[in-house]
Amino acid sequence: MVMLMRILPGRGRLPITPTVVTSIVGLIVLALGSVLAIGYSTTKRNTLNLVGDSAAESGRFVVDELRDHLDPVVEQVNWAADLLAAGAVDLADDREIGHLLLGALAATPHVTGLIYFSVERRSVRAYRDGPEGCRAACSVRSLKSASLDGVVSTRQPSGPSR
Repeated sequence: MVMLMRILPGRGRLPITPTVVTSIVGLIVLALGSVLAIGYSTTKRNTLNLVGDSAAESGRFVVDELRDHLDPVVEQVNWAADLLAAGAVDLADDREIGHLLLGALAATPHVTGLIYFSVERRSVRAYRDGPEGCRAACSVRSLKSASLDGVVSTRQPSGPSR
């Protein structure tokens, strides 16, 4: 039996070279796989955060641009409403209301028209007549549509009286 062990050395043992090579390759694959998985998840999270931040910034930009465009319009309409409510303009004189609307229209070049509706079913319109925006016209019309009955009779003041 001693003779048999000498003839078959290493029986029951693994050879060292393939064991070391397999172990090193396994460790490299494990390390590389974990680094790639961590890198992928971090990159994905960063990308989603950047896309979310970019979308939020785009939304803020649109809101700011709209606000910059519409705030002067709101200020002009409030100014005209304050003058009308204060009695500075005779509400029975359509020509005077037209001049007020033309003045408000002149101060806001990006507005194309303003309309005043009266309870007596009259409308006074001021609008730009040309593409260069330097001319304006005023027209007065009598509203005969029955569809405005509900609007005129049921409209409640919104906010404090001026």
